[in-house]
Amino acid sequence: MKKVFFFTAALCMIATVAFADTDGRLGIGAEYNRDVSIFYGLSQGNILKGGLSLAFEDEGDETATTIVLGAGFEKPLVYGENAQFNLDFGVEFASFDGFSSGGAFGLSQDDDNTTTVVSPHIGFTVRAWMGNHFSLSATHGVKLDLISPPGDSDSRTDFGTFHGDFTDVAFTFWFDPK
Repeated sequence: MKKVFFFTAALCMIATVAFADTDGRLGIGAEYNRDVSIFYGLSQGNILKGGLSLAFEDEGDETATTIVLGAGFEKPLVYGENAQFNLDFGVEFASFDGFSSGGAFGLSQDDDNTTTVVSPHIGFTVRAWMGNHFSLSATHGVKLDLISPPGDSDSRTDFGTFHGDFTDVAFTFWFDPK
């Protein structure tokens, strides 16, 4: 946990420019757990965000496919000239096609099986500004995984931190408002 706080403090200290206003701005970036993320600045620093991640694993005759969609909202609790501290909440939907029990979420590769995972989460985000168009952020918090395996397998629920105790790091490029 000390590493999380150290990383968050370091992000805040390296920002050397004024707080960039996100109102009406579109941001595109990437996060630790998503290939592409889109951010939209609402009024008073609130940020709406969404993301998509795709993965394909070739297994000879079959291909295992993973699709993850995420949506969230950041509400600023404290913001200053160089950074902001936000409450972050949202939900992810993941579909694992060609996986069954074992591995991540208790899944391993298996033909003709689709497992779905719905993960609501809440945490805190520190967003540091590196100019008017670029921000770095770090998010950490807790999530609830609602796992629905294929067939007659029992559904289960897991509770824990994001990504097995890793902080979710993102970078975003912000476009000027029209």
